[in-house]
Amino acid sequence: MEKSLRKVIFEEYMNYIKVESCRPKLSSSGPFFSLNRYDLSGEKVRVFSIELTGVEFYVIDGYILLYQGNMVGIYRYDKRFKCTKIRSINLHLLLFLLRKKAMSRRCRFLFYNILLHLVKNNEKKYDMKLREIMCYLCADWMTDVKLGDGVVSCTYRNGESRVYNGRLQLIKSSPSWRKDKSTMECGDQKVRVMKNCVEVTRNDWQLKSMFPVGEIRQYIALRSNLFLLTEDSIKVLSFEE
Repeated sequence: MEKSLRKVIFEEYMNYIKVESCRPKLSSSGPFFSLNRYDLSGEKVRVFSIELTGVEFYVIDGYILLYQGNMVGIYRYDKRFKCTKIRSINLHLLLFLLRKKAMSRRCRFLFYNILLHLVKNNEKKYDMKLREIMCYLCADWMTDVKLGDGVVSCTYRNGESRVYNGRLQLIKSSPSWRKDKSTMECGDQKVRVMKNCVEVTRNDWQLKSMFPVGEIRQYIALRSNLFLLTEDSIKVLSFEE
């Protein structure tokens, strides 16, 4: 009986994910997620503080998403990291799955990434589009995500993996995936994120600088900046030439 039920569920899932009509209708032409690139090789380090707090965050160029437990806030930031709140979501499938803790960390980050791009691309009814995308990608079936250059691989509960391009179209590809590391090597400089500080070493570890920022909950490197979510704020280490 159990085996038969599994078969029925699997068949329903396969039919669902292959249905052409469930593809989201997106008006903008840009990609809907991106791989954050970084270069932390600058020798001069400036520290900025963004007075925002939350449970989790995500960053793309010019935009910050902050999950605060009961809502998701989206902010635009300038060159000096001054933030302006531009969007918020209080009721959504994403929040439901977040509160249920029904998604892995990398799955959450994918949908944060997509949501920020929907806003950045000025997609109308971005919240509805995000829901369509989550249903199209079967977010509640998803167990893991690997992000590459313009591609994403989604693994599902039945063990199947599917690869999508930046426009969320299924493709047949076996690209390379970037692994998350606590130590980022940029030229002759190494940046290591520790529990309460960031360690920067140069010239084969002969010169070392420490930047205490408080307990670090999460970090994201983007361009020449290292964003650090702490208990009382978001710290930004900007690596300048």
